Amino acid sequence: MNDEERFIPIRSAAQDGSIEQWDMERLQEALKIAYGPTGLAPYEGVKAVRNRLEFLIQRKLSEIGHAELGKVKGEITDVKREVNEVNGTLERTHRIHFWILVVAVVTAILAGIAALDVIDKWFGTSH
Repeated sequence: MNDEERFIPIRSAAQDGSIEQWDMERLQEALKIAYGPTGLAPYEGVKAVRNRLEFLIQRKLSEIGHAELGKVKGEITDVKREVNEVNGTLERTHRIHFWILVVAVVTAILAGIAALDVIDKWFGTSH
């Protein structure tokens, strides 16, 4: 089957609009047929079908790009949410550590005050 014969169903699909439903791979294959190894002779509708195929391929690429962009935006949103959760956890942990430190310092001060009598006896400053 030559390129012209293979082009007939492509032209028919372009005319009846069913070409709109084709996937990217099928559109690219149709475009290869429309151009052929040396390009089809410019008989009825070849240029229009080529243009339509190129437009549909560009639109599919754009749709794929938008879908990928949507996925990336969703992933960014997920990461932001996770970062906020981690930040909240770190803040709570920081507060807990702060209060543990405060309790330790107060305990040390109270222990030092309670031990002053013993320290005085050790150093003999008390009579």
